[in-house]
Amino acid sequence: MSHHKKDFKHFLKRRIGDPVSLLLKNGARVNGILEKVKHDYVVLGDVRDPRAVRLDCICEIAWRKSHCR
Repeated sequence: MSHHKKDFKHFLKRRIGDPVSLLLKNGARVNGILEKVKHDYVVLGDVRDPRAVRLDCICEIAWRKSHCR
């Protein structure tokens, strides 16, 4: 599992600045710009409401199309 998690984090780090939609294990969906990837959580930047989300709470990641490219 730890190896998988490391690959996962490396993948996320390459996508910093991209808009993402995370599906959490509790069924909630969190949208935002991927801002930081830390040891065991990610930070989604939203002007009104930045969120920190634990990696082990995420069950699915969807990349949203960026408007500014």
